[in-house]
Amino acid sequence: MPPAPTLVRHEQVSGGPTALRPAAGRAAADVVAIVGGEVAAERVELAIHEVLANALEHGHLGATDVAIELTVQRVGDRATVAVGDHGLGGEPWRVEAEGDDPWTVRGRGWTLARAIADEVVVEAHDDPRGTQVRLTWGRRRS
Repeated sequence: MPPAPTLVRHEQVSGGPTALRPAAGRAAADVVAIVGGEVAAERVELAIHEVLANALEHGHLGATDVAIELTVQRVGDRATVAVGDHGLGGEPWRVEAEGDDPWTVRGRGWTLARAIADEVVVEAHDDPRGTQVRLTWGRRRS
């Protein structure tokens, strides 16, 4: 049986684009503390920031007064960062296959997140409305 998740951080991120980078930095520091120095904090921060930016743009249509949920959990030697929006954009946002082309105007954030995190899971919900993205990192094995 896998170990039970332990809550490390839960915060509401609001205030627009300037609030995203500091929140991503705090969550990245948590990830590094959980999985060790085998992952680069700057890369983890970049992945988390990209997902937060997508939540603000697509899930909240840029509304700075609606909080984005940011949660970090430890499950054994793995760290999971969850970013959730409230679905103000109507349709839940998705990761499209075309996002793998670095020359397209859109979708590069997903390519970065998938390249940096060990696992990326996107779940769209109708009740309550919104999208949750989970990024997971594990301790590197030698």
